[in-house]
Amino acid sequence: MKSRQQAAVIFDMDGVILDSENLYVECWKQVGEEFGLNDTRSEQVFREFYQGKVDFEPCRRRVSELFHAGSAEGIPLKKGIHEILDFLKSRKVPVAVASSTRIETVKKELGDAGLGDAFDHVIGGDMIQKSKPAPDIFLAAAKLLETEPENCYVLEDSH
Repeated sequence: MKSRQQAAVIFDMDGVILDSENLYVECWKQVGEEFGLNDTRSEQVFREFYQGKVDFEPCRRRVSELFHAGSAEGIPLKKGIHEILDFLKSRKVPVAVASSTRIETVKKELGDAGLGDAFDHVIGGDMIQKSKPAPDIFLAAAKLLETEPENCYVLEDSH
C-alpha cells in the first residue's frame, strides 16, 4: 500500500498532455470561414458577438466533427511530456489523468497517443458530479492514488 504522505502528480489531458487546443482553434477557424464568421473563440464570445444572428449549436457540432476527423490521425503530444513522465516513473511518483472529457474519449486519445499505460489512474468528467473548476475530479484522483490532496501537484492549463 502506498503512503498517504507520498507526493503524486495529477495531469489534465487537453492542453497539458495533448496539444488539442491548437487543433480546436484550427477547427473553429475553418468553421468561422464556412459560416462567414470573424471570431469564434468561445461560446460566450460567440453569443455576445453574434447576438443571436448565428446559431451556436450548428457551429459547435461542425467544430466537433472537424476535430474528430482531425484527431483520427492522433492528437500531437505537448513537448516534453515523455520526459516528465519518464522522470516521475524513475522516482516512482504515482501519476493520474483528471480530464473533464468523457472517460471513453480520454482512454482512446491517450491510447492513440501511445500513453494508454503511462498513468496509474485515469478519471473522466463523466465519472464525477461537479466538473472543473470544482475540485471534485482532483480529489477523486488523489483518493485513487492513495495520496492526501495536499501532497498532489496538479498540472492544469485552465484557471
